[in-house]
Amino acid sequence: VCPRPQHNESVPSWFERIGYEYAMSPALLLSVVERDALGAQRPSKAASATRLLHPLVADQLASLGQLSDAQRGELWSPQSDWELIDLSFCCYCPHCCLNDLENERSPYGRQMWQQSWYTVCQPHGTALVLRSLVHLPKNRSCWTHAALKSHREFLAANRYRDLKVRLQPEVRVAIL
Repeated sequence: VCPRPQHNESVPSWFERIGYEYAMSPALLLSVVERDALGAQRPSKAASATRLLHPLVADQLASLGQLSDAQRGELWSPQSDWELIDLSFCCYCPHCCLNDLENERSPYGRQMWQQSWYTVCQPHGTALVLRSLVHLPKNRSCWTHAALKSHREFLAANRYRDLKVRLQPEVRVAIL
C-alpha cells in the first residue's frame, strides 16, 4: 500500500505521506530505503529530505511505489537552482491544505512551495508557513485540521500585510 503522488507534489511531502501510511517516521523509513538502495555505501550526512534526491534512493522509491516513468519524472523534476537550500524545512499554505482535507484528500506539499522565491500562495494571497521536517510526529500526520485552521486564521490576508511592512506608499515605492 503506497499513496499515489498528487499532481505537483514535492518529494518530501510524498515520502512523509508514505511514512504516515506505515506508521513510520520519515527518518526511519528513509533508513530502510537507503539500506536497500545503497547497500554497503554509507548514506550521506545531509538532511533527510535532501537524501531523497539521491539517484539510487529515487530509483528505489519509484520502484517500491510502482511509479510510471511519467509519475517519476513529475515527482523528481529537474532542479531549477531556486529550491530551498535546506530541505529539512518545507513551506505550506494552510488554505490549500484545508482545501485538501475538505475535498477528502490527504494534505500534501506542492513543488512550487519548495522554491525559495515563492513566499506567498498565489491563489490565497497569504504567506507560506515554514515547518521543520526534522521534528515531525513519529506516527501521525502533522496536517491536523485544528493546526491548519489556526495557521490560516493567523495568516489572514489583512494580518499578513501588517506583519510585513506598514502600508506606506513612499516605502513601497522605494522597495519596488
